[in-house]
Amino acid sequence: MAWCFHPIALSAWLLLVMAAGMQALMHWQELVLYGAQRLDDPRGWLLLVAAYPLVKALHELGHGYAARRSGAAVNDMGITLLVFVPVPYVDASAATAMTSKYRRMLIGGAGILVELLVAALAMFAWLQLDDGLPRE
Repeated sequence: MAWCFHPIALSAWLLLVMAAGMQALMHWQELVLYGAQRLDDPRGWLLLVAAYPLVKALHELGHGYAARRSGAAVNDMGITLLVFVPVPYVDASAATAMTSKYRRMLIGGAGILVELLVAALAMFAWLQLDDGLPRE
């Protein structure tokens, strides 16, 4: 996973996230209407509960990979139950002992970077897919 932290990969990530953000702004009214129509739908909530552990796992793996890439130990990772929902976790607390504040910031922000990538890919998928389960 070292290639993920290469400047070219980070530049590609930035371009992809910015392009998805621009698409979200251009389709804002459609997104708001789509979300409002599905807010009270039990199927939408079930999909949300099903997707949350997957997105959270990717988020935590982002912290873990960033910590390992920076030389910090990741001694514990697993799944805990939070209100009967499986929630993955990674113990990247060894990063607090690092002298470089930039590496600490990268480790702390890696989960958000991964979630922004997932959101960008979901935005492009939403634009391409027809109404139905895959689009939701």
